[in-house]
Amino acid sequence: LSFQVKLCDFGFARIIGEKSFRRSVVGTPAYLAPEVLCNKGFNRSLDMWSVGVIVYVSLSGTFPFNEDEDILDQIQNAEFMYPPNLWKEIGDNGEYFKLLQRTGSDFDFQC
Repeated sequence: LSFQVKLCDFGFARIIGEKSFRRSVVGTPAYLAPEVLCNKGFNRSLDMWSVGVIVYVSLSGTFPFNEDEDILDQIQNAEFMYPPNLWKEIGDNGEYFKLLQRTGSDFDFQC
């Protein structure tokens, strides 16, 4: 057996050059990078944030946010969930998702 996974959500897609910046906020809230939410301007590098959320959801079956609370606030404040029992099944490599957490001055997502 072989499987192909295809993901797409091009409802708000725009071509953005590597050196050009945009400021308009468009997209599905759960996949928006902090830079977008803070209106700081962004380029295509923010797609890696969205890829990280997609991989997290694919591995865990849930979003890295508490869906009962405001997702946008959680993204801006780097408040992500890492339920230990869930990640035990995924293995040690799942620990890399903790890099999304704000630690000291490594990440400055303050708006």
